[in-house]
Amino acid sequence: MKLRALAILIFVSYSMVYSQVLIFSHHHNRDDFIKIQYDTFKKFLTDDYEFIVFNDGPNDIMCNKIDTTCAELNIRCIRIPQKIHTYPYLYRLPRETMNHPCVRCANVMQYSLNELGIKHDDIVAIIDSDMFLTKEFSIRKYLEGFDLAGVKQQRPNSVEYIWNGLVFFDMKTLPNKQLINFNCGEVNNTPVDVGGQMHHYFKQTPQVRCRFITQGYVAQYAPKSVEELHRLLFNEPMIQFIKANPHVVELYADNSFVHYRSGTNWDPPTCGSAATSCAGACGVPTPTTRPTRYRASPTWRWMVTTGTWAAG
Repeated sequence: MKLRALAILIFVSYSMVYSQVLIFSHHHNRDDFIKIQYDTFKKFLTDDYEFIVFNDGPNDIMCNKIDTTCAELNIRCIRIPQKIHTYPYLYRLPRETMNHPCVRCANVMQYSLNELGIKHDDIVAIIDSDMFLTKEFSIRKYLEGFDLAGVKQQRPNSVEYIWNGLVFFDMKTLPNKQLINFNCGEVNNTPVDVGGQMHHYFKQTPQVRCRFITQGYVAQYAPKSVEELHRLLFNEPMIQFIKANPHVVELYADNSFVHYRSGTNWDPPTCGSAATSCAGACGVPTPTTRPTRYRASPTWRWMVTTGTWAAG
């Protein structure tokens, strides 16, 4: 009996010491974003973590680029089987095409959870491929006291769910893990994007402790004075970035993450505006084609040597 108790104690202690946050990011056609995510996690994330890239490159050339980048950075890279985009891996409505961006996104999100996420006995974070940390942050601390954290979405007909772009799960405590479903489609005859089917999860799991992640836009802070931004705890590089007023760029989790938006170029007008506005902050060159309805702003880039955002 004493030996058994000792064995259990050793196992529990080992699990506590070596527990890790798993961070999933799904990459389709912007292998340059992987390095920026890697650098910002390394600089700002205070948790013990493993960054895992799910490679959804649509062809051999892009797949190899993603693989090469991950190999250079020693990042675990898991290939998404492309066959899941050729049949209804998740339920599909008759009007939905298999390679629609929302459908592909839902497939890879669910695949990563099914194959690895729900089997992990600790925290799992899913982060959009164009989402980057801007300051010191702890996922474990942010999730403390909750089973789940996500950005709340609301649609007509009382449809509520969480967005797929930034989600934290405590797989140790999360109830009904088998019911997690980030599919798109329809709920209550209402069209929903990726994550919409989580509406049913919340209905079936009222006991889940969910923290709703805050959302804002850089544009809402741009009119504020530098003094006001300092009082809101923005650091100097972020204040310069905000004052450049990049359009449509979002901030999440108390301004800890910046979201480039449409980073896979699925929506060219939107992506063009974001790329023109904060190309450097996302570590990419300013696009050669700029929608005329959007003004350009200074180029920004992530400086690996100093671990800050910088103009240039």
